[in-house]
Amino acid sequence: MNALAKISPSFQPLSLLYQAFVGVREAQPLLGLTGWSRLLATSEGELQASRLNHEKVWPLEDVFSLFYLLSSLGEVEVQTFNNLGWAKYQGRFNAPDLCLDDPQHLELEFRTASMHMKLDLEKWYWGCAVEDRPPERSVQRSLQFFNYQGKRFLKIHAVPQTDELAWHNLITNFAKKESAAKPLFAAQQDQKQLTPPADMQQFSQEWRLMSHAKQLSVLLRRHQADYLPVLQHLDAKFAREVSLTSLSQLLKKWTGLSDMTNKPRLKLSFYTEGCMQAVSGVLQPPRLQHNQLCIAYADGCVHCDPQQLEEAFVVRKPEGDGWVTSLEIFNGQGQLVLKIQEEKPECQPENLLYREIFQALS
Repeated sequence: MNALAKISPSFQPLSLLYQAFVGVREAQPLLGLTGWSRLLATSEGELQASRLNHEKVWPLEDVFSLFYLLSSLGEVEVQTFNNLGWAKYQGRFNAPDLCLDDPQHLELEFRTASMHMKLDLEKWYWGCAVEDRPPERSVQRSLQFFNYQGKRFLKIHAVPQTDELAWHNLITNFAKKESAAKPLFAAQQDQKQLTPPADMQQFSQEWRLMSHAKQLSVLLRRHQADYLPVLQHLDAKFAREVSLTSLSQLLKKWTGLSDMTNKPRLKLSFYTEGCMQAVSGVLQPPRLQHNQLCIAYADGCVHCDPQQLEEAFVVRKPEGDGWVTSLEIFNGQGQLVLKIQEEKPECQPENLLYREIFQALS
């Protein structure tokens, strides 16, 4: 190289990861960020960060304030991700509220007529604004958020109904378009050994004394226990293991009640590394689509890999003077990934027909 050649201060050498990413993207354009990261044996966060200063990927600043302005965007598409798959919802954000259901975790809570989402601010690490133009498609604009290990858990995507001026103002105010430093993600953690309570009898007694399911996290922390082994050891009155086909059983039986005036509404919750997204209303029975299990609802759908589903339980928790029953499904790492329960006001008695359907699951 000519020693007298001038190099622009904004020049950034191409990393090996970025060069590999460009090659994989050209060879497999339809895989998407998750597929590309698996091929390159890296995290989604590392892959997006490798594009900084080379493509239209900009880190976000003051994300807490940004979340409070999401309602200005009008209609958007919200996607949440876990190792199982993804959930999608199209609609509008409202202004969030601070949620302190668990004193150990600060969360932002969004509620609309058919969506409920909680963001765990302590698990959020890095966010970026992205502008892509896939082959033969229009420009795609999104906000993406990652945890400390670089796992993407949330994507907010602009759609034709999105307020373009509000989106532009959001990017102008919160995206850093100057030369940006790459975030330092932590190494992927080894799967930890799941721990049951040391005194299961005492735990069961305290389970009975809960006044609301929100107290569960405090109970688990006090006993230094993990949730899945608790369900595996609880009395069958509180937690009963059922087959993975129970998800299909439940939704088919519920769909068969379509002509009934007192039909209970269902709420499906999808859990990720950094947030929980719940939708309510009419849930369609699961169907296979490209080897993925798809559950459709009015404003979106859930897509998941059925091979990642490991265990399912019918769980009963105290709530007020009664109980709340749910179907809870776990992945191979012992993480809760899906939950279905009746949608009802807190502490209101369960619908008896709904309870009978759960009792019949096998």
